[in-house]
Amino acid sequence: DDGREVAVKIPVSYDEATGKTFMKEMRFWEDLTHPNIVEVYSVNILPVPFVEMEYLPRTLEELDKPLPVETAARIVAGIAAGLAYAHDRGVIHRDIKPRNILLSADLTPKITDWGMSTTLEKNRDTSIAGFTLAYAAPEQIAPKEFGKTDARTDIYQLGVVFYELVTGRTPF
Repeated sequence: DDGREVAVKIPVSYDEATGKTFMKEMRFWEDLTHPNIVEVYSVNILPVPFVEMEYLPRTLEELDKPLPVETAARIVAGIAAGLAYAHDRGVIHRDIKPRNILLSADLTPKITDWGMSTTLEKNRDTSIAGFTLAYAAPEQIAPKEFGKTDARTDIYQLGVVFYELVTGRTPF
């Protein structure tokens, strides 16, 4: 209504399980207001679930790598600031990877896709809910050996992203 350009996210299917997952993601995300987190403008569930959010033209995945170390460090510092904000509010992302980092025109990184997020206090889940193997933390791959996911999961994944930005490949 206000004429601004937005992105709209809708679930790929409309079954009950997808709807619950989608709404869980929106509950975590819509309360996170930070310069390094994609801003949510509007959320609705009926008649079709959707989230209206800030539009950003590209992802970190689309950048040619390796990047100059200074550029990579600036981008990673921005992601870290967004994660620190979320962690201070008890939310962990659990899926930090270049595809989930959108970029503004001046390369300001903004975290998106909070679909695998959870709260630190409610995270009793030690099962594997889904992850991208190249960015997965040890506790996501072997939770019985390494324990449950927590803020360190995001920090590990951010380290993998940083490594990729400066070398042009993931470590494993």
